[in-house]
Amino acid sequence: MKTLQKERLEQILKKSQNKKVLIIGDFCVDGYWEADMALSKLSLETPRFPRPIVNERYTPGASGTVAWNASDIGLDVYGYFVMGDDWRGEILKKELKDRGIHADYAQSLKDRVTPAYIKPILHSSESKQEDSRLDFDNYTLPSEDFIKSQLPTIKNLIEEVDAVLLQDQFECGLLGVKYLRDQLNKMAENAGKPFMVDSRHRIYDFKNMIFKPNRFEAIKSAGLKTPSEGVEIDQAMIKKAASTLYAQSNNPLYITAAERGMYLYQPEEESLIHIPTIDPSGSIDVTGAGDTVMSALIASLLGGASYEEAGLIANIASSITIKKLNQTGTATPEEILSRYEDFEKNLNI
Repeated sequence: MKTLQKERLEQILKKSQNKKVLIIGDFCVDGYWEADMALSKLSLETPRFPRPIVNERYTPGASGTVAWNASDIGLDVYGYFVMGDDWRGEILKKELKDRGIHADYAQSLKDRVTPAYIKPILHSSESKQEDSRLDFDNYTLPSEDFIKSQLPTIKNLIEEVDAVLLQDQFECGLLGVKYLRDQLNKMAENAGKPFMVDSRHRIYDFKNMIFKPNRFEAIKSAGLKTPSEGVEIDQAMIKKAASTLYAQSNNPLYITAAERGMYLYQPEEESLIHIPTIDPSGSIDVTGAGDTVMSALIASLLGGASYEEAGLIANIASSITIKKLNQTGTATPEEILSRYEDFEKNLNI
């Protein structure tokens, strides 16, 4: 593992400030509805106790979480996405704007819904408990004709930014449209700027980009047999998956591995580098950790970091956000610099 001095980290973070990044993908709303069950009274119409909502709050979710992380680390963030002509769409645009994210190019369609994860939280004076989530989702893809009409706008946006992030989370999301994937693959080949993609279901359908799958997505996408339950995915299998995925990516790629940190595959050296993280103590919340990693990776690369340095900085950033409980965590440059001292002590970097 190469060293990373604090002065070098400061230089990378400073150089990345205000670089322009376009995020194309599945923006959604995360909603938290708090119900005070001490106020609940048995309904006269049905033999049930209602949920008396006393507080509601919203944050950007899915690709919106990537955008929020990218904005907080200091990037100038533009979002391109489709949403519904509904109340959740208005909330989404407001929450993005409040976090400094440009959402002017979002497309509102009457035949789409704005995706949302609504989390009812039941509480009394002594405890809190999350009820079953309420999901608003789309079950058909956007039309190819719509994508063709939007392609000039997407191309113009790509020309204006320093990097492009693709976040493909929903099965029937924007990047589920094959025509759009094919066009983005062509643009990435000769763009002269980094494209990075994180795709839950379709990583192998992208080309000419930096891939960021987790270890399970990488194994599945590479067509390898997933180990039986309880059997650890070893480094040899991760390297085999990375080598297979490189045939599509044509770029170095990262494979995240939770508490084991991540692996960087650099094809010119046919090497797999393990980039460790700190084993966290106490309570953690890993929700959104991959989004933090993605935003920190691209910010670091735009700041002049090597691929290995970028991986280490991303691990530092994610070690911050997983300690932020009951919220969508982000990591600022100031927090990353402060956390670096723990990495220096524990990893001897």
